[in-house]
Amino acid sequence: MIADLLSLGMPSRLLTMEDVIPEEAKKRYVTPYDITEEMNERFFCDIPKGKQIEWKHGCIVGKPGSGKTEMFKFRGKYAYEKYGPENLNIIYTDDLRVGVNEINDKPVQYLIIDDATKNMSSRKAYDNTEILGTFNRLRHHFDEYLKTSYGLIMVDFGWQRWIDLDPGFRDGSSLIFKTAMTTKRECDAIEEVIGPDYLSGLYTIWDSIDRGNNKAKSISVGRIGPRPIEMNGVGMYRSDLVDFPQFPEIIYAEDYFDEEGNIIWNGRRKTKRIDPLEGYRDDPQWADRIKAYDLRKKGITLKRTAEIIGGERGDPVSGMTISRWCENVVDLITKNGGNTA
Repeated sequence: MIADLLSLGMPSRLLTMEDVIPEEAKKRYVTPYDITEEMNERFFCDIPKGKQIEWKHGCIVGKPGSGKTEMFKFRGKYAYEKYGPENLNIIYTDDLRVGVNEINDKPVQYLIIDDATKNMSSRKAYDNTEILGTFNRLRHHFDEYLKTSYGLIMVDFGWQRWIDLDPGFRDGSSLIFKTAMTTKRECDAIEEVIGPDYLSGLYTIWDSIDRGNNKAKSISVGRIGPRPIEMNGVGMYRSDLVDFPQFPEIIYAEDYFDEEGNIIWNGRRKTKRIDPLEGYRDDPQWADRIKAYDLRKKGITLKRTAEIIGGERGDPVSGMTISRWCENVVDLITKNGGNTA
């Protein structure tokens, strides 16, 4: 199958695994099964009839620079063209809690949780029970979240390391691996999912990407969860770079919630909170003043703030100076139209 692939500004035909395998090594590989169409049809299924609601859960795993974000755009455009803008709500964020809160009244909700390791790794899952609980409620009671009597809820997670996923997040029916991993433990875990032959293919893809071949980012290894490996449950998943201006900007959790977990997002995806001190934080004239102000805002005492700033400067600072600096910053914020509350 031939299509256009934009890579480094040059049009090219859509790659296959054969294109990135060195000639001398090709005889060791069997031409892989192409799983792209079936994976897309299963994940982006037709909108259910009547009062039915479907749940779809996928994971895209790969090292930084492997093209996960571009794949999300590819899949987002696929959904946009299939369901139409009148039926589809794409939510692009780094925190599942944001995605759940942004569900609207359209019948198809596509939650893309990119760089999810930052907020949802296995090392944090038991401490951060709120996110794990949110996911389990969404997965098992998804019909309670959709604001229509029929439709789809699709959740795609983007991860850098397979073993960082809590088993609950890992159990998706649509799994896409963009690179192999570094440690034997990680690779063994992935091999259980895709088998040794396709793990070798992942190493080839990753090596090609690492050598600067951006075209290799178009090739991944997919697994249809319910289907065994020996029944073509694993194969090559193809994507390409797409022009999709309707793809939303990411909503970061740090812009959506305050430190207490209250929602402060203003509802406009492309508008982030404005920092009235932006442009001053790296200014040597203001850096210490702003640092003192930030410490005091966090509840650090005047005396302790003076000790911290003085220690960093290598020059003692008095409490009176800290107080004056904080007043200077408040005046600057007010001047720039910010809120000092």
